[in-house]
Amino acid sequence: MIVLLCLNFYTCFYLKFFALDEYIRANCEYPGNWNGEIERIEENEDTIILACRVFPTDNSESFHVVSFIYLEDNLIVDMDEYWSYDGLAPEWRKKMKIGKRIR
Repeated sequence: MIVLLCLNFYTCFYLKFFALDEYIRANCEYPGNWNGEIERIEENEDTIILACRVFPTDNSESFHVVSFIYLEDNLIVDMDEYWSYDGLAPEWRKKMKIGKRIR
């Protein structure tokens, strides 16, 4: 089972559970052309943690994702992903005048 938690300040958050075949299909049929950059990899005995930036080829949006990949006999047996949108804060949060851009 693959779990995706997408954090999006416009729609709060949602949680999705995918079987392996559903996950592969969703990613293969996702609309548009996308790129990704691995920013960090951490490994221990049976877990790989990836921090990545994902964006369309026209750079119109940007997302960060952290993936926890669980291994058994060097095969992926489970994965959790957490997504966040890198865009501007929504108006309601801008009015609060809190926080600052990281990059």
